[in-house]
Amino acid sequence: MTMETMKTTQVTHRFGVRAKLLLAFAGMAGMTVAASIVGLTSFSAVQDPLTRIVRTSLPEMELAKKLSGRAAASPRRRRPWTAPRARRPARRSMARS
Repeated sequence: MTMETMKTTQVTHRFGVRAKLLLAFAGMAGMTVAASIVGLTSFSAVQDPLTRIVRTSLPEMELAKKLSGRAAASPRRRRPWTAPRARRPARRSMARS
């Protein structure tokens, strides 16, 4: 090989700054598109279970909230979740005997 052929071969294998920056930005744009596709695919896979939860669980939670508000506003002295006390036999006072 002559010197001229070696210089031509070396020049064709090198990239300039412009080409390197262009490849870098193109690579970043490609990765952004790939990440967007993965995100959209994942969101569509989660969308159906989320819709089912919203349609079934949220109305039940809203009803539970309403019932708890009614229970708190009721005039009862005893809370509904406490166990009732056993009745003790009445003590006779000593003055009556």
